[in-house]
Amino acid sequence: MKRIFFLSLGYIFLSLNGIAQDKITVSGIAYGEYNEPLAFANVEVYTHYANVQTDAYGRYAVRVNKTVDEYGISCSYIGYETSSLIFETQQDTIINFYLKPSSTILETIKVSALSVKDEAPFTYSNLSKETIQKNNLGQDIPYLLNNTPSVVVTSDAGAGIGYTGIRVRGSDATRTNVVINDIPLNDSESQGTFWVNLPDLASSTQSIQIQRGVGASTNGAGAFGATVNLQTKGYNIKRSVGLSTTYGSFNTQKYTLNLSSGLLKNKLAFDARLSQITTDGYIDRASSNLKGAYLSGGFFGDKTSLQAIVMLGKEITYQSWYGSPEAKVEGDEDGLLAHYNNNIGVLYNTAADSINLFSSDRRYNYYLYDDQVDDYQQNHYQLHLNHKLSQAMDLKVALHYTQGEGFFEEFKFQDSFADYGFQNPMVNGEEQANADLVRRRWLDNDFYGTVFNINYKPNTKSEYVLGGAVNRYEGDHFGRLVSSSLGELDFLRENYYFGASTKDDANIYLKSNHKIRIGENKNIYTYLDLQYRGIFYQTKGTDNDLVQYDIDETFHFFNPKAGLSYQMNKESLLYASVGIANKEPARSDFIDAISRPELSDVPVHETLINGELGFRKTSAKLRVETNLYYMKYDNQLIPTGELNDVGSTLRKNVEDSYRAGVELSIITQLTDWFDVGGNATLSRNKIKEFNEVLYDYTNGFEVIINNYEDTDIAFSPNIIVGSQIIFRPLENLELGLYPKYVGKQFLDNTSNDARSLDAYMVTDFLGIYQIPGEKWRQFSISLKVNNVFNTLYSANGYTYSYVFGDLITENFLYPQAGANFLAGLSIKF
Repeated sequence: MKRIFFLSLGYIFLSLNGIAQDKITVSGIAYGEYNEPLAFANVEVYTHYANVQTDAYGRYAVRVNKTVDEYGISCSYIGYETSSLIFETQQDTIINFYLKPSSTILETIKVSALSVKDEAPFTYSNLSKETIQKNNLGQDIPYLLNNTPSVVVTSDAGAGIGYTGIRVRGSDATRTNVVINDIPLNDSESQGTFWVNLPDLASSTQSIQIQRGVGASTNGAGAFGATVNLQTKGYNIKRSVGLSTTYGSFNTQKYTLNLSSGLLKNKLAFDARLSQITTDGYIDRASSNLKGAYLSGGFFGDKTSLQAIVMLGKEITYQSWYGSPEAKVEGDEDGLLAHYNNNIGVLYNTAADSINLFSSDRRYNYYLYDDQVDDYQQNHYQLHLNHKLSQAMDLKVALHYTQGEGFFEEFKFQDSFADYGFQNPMVNGEEQANADLVRRRWLDNDFYGTVFNINYKPNTKSEYVLGGAVNRYEGDHFGRLVSSSLGELDFLRENYYFGASTKDDANIYLKSNHKIRIGENKNIYTYLDLQYRGIFYQTKGTDNDLVQYDIDETFHFFNPKAGLSYQMNKESLLYASVGIANKEPARSDFIDAISRPELSDVPVHETLINGELGFRKTSAKLRVETNLYYMKYDNQLIPTGELNDVGSTLRKNVEDSYRAGVELSIITQLTDWFDVGGNATLSRNKIKEFNEVLYDYTNGFEVIINNYEDTDIAFSPNIIVGSQIIFRPLENLELGLYPKYVGKQFLDNTSNDARSLDAYMVTDFLGIYQIPGEKWRQFSISLKVNNVFNTLYSANGYTYSYVFGDLITENFLYPQAGANFLAGLSIKF
């Protein structure tokens, strides 16, 4: 790997000093149906193996060798017909493209019914394939979204690989709806998204759209913070072989092989990807061994396409979700000693536990057992049918099946057999009440169903979409003891708890868009979106703490959205929308409430009313968007700041809460070689009234309730600022700095500074050099330096407090890596 890396550096040096400068520049602008610039369109001089992407203003410029041959150039954009032409020239040339909406299935298959268009009255960000691949050096998808507005990311292992999390406008992954090709990815019961289950998914992703707030109707769990829509469907027109590899800090390695058949006989296409990602992790022992595969094959006719997609993922990840005591992370020796004394015999039972705590640095990991791992496999199968019923009507139907199975393994010091419901065993004639035990907690689940939509566009002024989904989830939760310090026992590998769940989720929606022309380049767009969603959830059995539960809940939700956009001229759009979303509690909300009465008797569903008012402007020199949002919650399930015994957030309903803020995004090209931009979110995230429950163990057991008014919602920073500074000092060389500032976050809902994460600012660097050559379509070398200035910070944590004479607060943090790097090579033939 190192030899390849330095050989490539040498090639770059020779390239910079010896490449012939006898070249021409082909440049221009790509326009859409209404003469609007098309950002991120793909422009390819296919006769010379050169391709670029239009910028935020639809502009492109590509340098190619001057030859006496003809040049062939094409421009493509999702939902539009590809435009191609042949030309001859010996000098710099300007070619503008005016694309027409597609009338064939080949272009429309990639368009999601759940995505929104430029004129939609919602707040969103789009990431093209080129943008995704530029940043794709092995980190999980949340880290590829880090530069979009209102986003905060975190990693249990500290470096963006393994278990990673994302919050949008302060809402965590359980409140962010994620779909792949319109099919739900969120786990039906926990409602979270576990990116680690699909390693290197970014290498097969064509585009990503993030809708902030309620957004448009989608499939799966309700969007209470954002919707992330990933598209992998489609095909590669040309045959290709791609190889990429990454090496970086913490022994991080990524290997990816991509194969594409190209479009065979203008009808068939096949694609495949194999990936492996391994890392030791920043946190001690927080290793990941991830394997992924992507296979697709399809028939693409003039009116019909049928595409099968298989996504396979296997992860073995050493656990690091326990976090580190705040005093350990902050280097507070007195505080660490106090923490230790408070937890002797609870967290620290052996000499090895104590040595680990005091001898480790901020990379401390509580776990020492060699096989303290998550071991899980998840396989996704999709079948997509697209058919043009007429010139004005398209039909899309998909069948899907996801199968997941795996466990996490834990070592427990001198656990009681009674805690597992087993009788004390007799060993050598003596009854044994305790032993060192190793247990596995299993999840075996299946998720399957269908999604569909019919798109009807009778003319250029109106469009209607009727869509929906019917999905079913079946999941078994069970646990087994697999070994003990007493040797083989009769009940080992018997279930000590078992619970079975089913969840039926159906929705149907109707969307309508209308354009009203009121003048030259002046239009009004109306948007209406009506959705019904029904959930039928049953789960029954014994939880891991042997608590019996029997839950049978039915929910009927009506989720309307409406909006209005005013196109003021070719460059400017003003929009406003209001939407209502409802969301059911997660499995853990029900079960935690049974064993933790202070959370609430029975969790109830939440309702969100979301208003958006925004302005977008795209000109030759500037792209800017600003919007105001207000998110009013009834019965919001908010994090208490604590975790349950499997690392999930404990939540409780609060009657009245809101999020309100302003988001600003701006990017401008100051010169041909210098871009600057950034985004900022200023917000207030408040709970009208919150009751904190504390236990007093001083003289037995007492319950203390502290009331707070107008308090901050946990993990909701009031300030998030991101920026980018991009230089192109040489041809094919791009250098970028990406500073990010995240304001103070509270770990619970008491607005207590002693239970908070400090504000932090982290700057990343990304350099990419495209190596020119006639023997390959693309050859690039990348260098990403994360946290250039070695900021020591934590992006996540949890807290709990109790009284024993005095108030004792325990904060646990997830420290993130200091300065670290990822270097990548990628070649495509």
